[in-house]
Amino acid sequence: MQYRIDWNVNEVDGTAVTIRMTLPEGMTWLDDPSTTTGIPAGCASGSNTGNGGRDLVCVTDDERDGSNGAIHPRAFVGAFLDGDSLAPTASIETGESPAVVSNSVPLTVSARPAGDWQKGAELVDAESGDTIGYEPNEISTTSTTTALRGASSYGTFVSSPPVA
Repeated sequence: MQYRIDWNVNEVDGTAVTIRMTLPEGMTWLDDPSTTTGIPAGCASGSNTGNGGRDLVCVTDDERDGSNGAIHPRAFVGAFLDGDSLAPTASIETGESPAVVSNSVPLTVSARPAGDWQKGAELVDAESGDTIGYEPNEISTTSTTTALRGASSYGTFVSSPPVA
């Protein structure tokens, strides 16, 4: 499961922008292969995971008023059953604003492949006129977006199911 967490600083004191996210029991954060620490790109010194891999604390560098960014942490879903509902929690805070907690963003586990398939254009044999196949298919997936808002800082929490 990959998440997208957007943040925005709208205050003078943008020091210590801190994003905290806790996964449900049975899920764990995966290391980010693009960094040497395994913490998601965009997280600075002082960032960490804990609580058996369920908690992520991402501290950005000191940010100026009007700055923004995003992190893209990935999580291992674990051994859940089809239809199980998972609801991570998230918050964001700065040196000037206390933590603002996200509303619940439940995700439903799909333990079977799913997608919206669309047949491509028909490919016809030039000589016989027979159908010999179709252009490659496309798959579309859905995502869920929730905003973390409060005080004068906000973040957006987006989850997208993996495409098999």
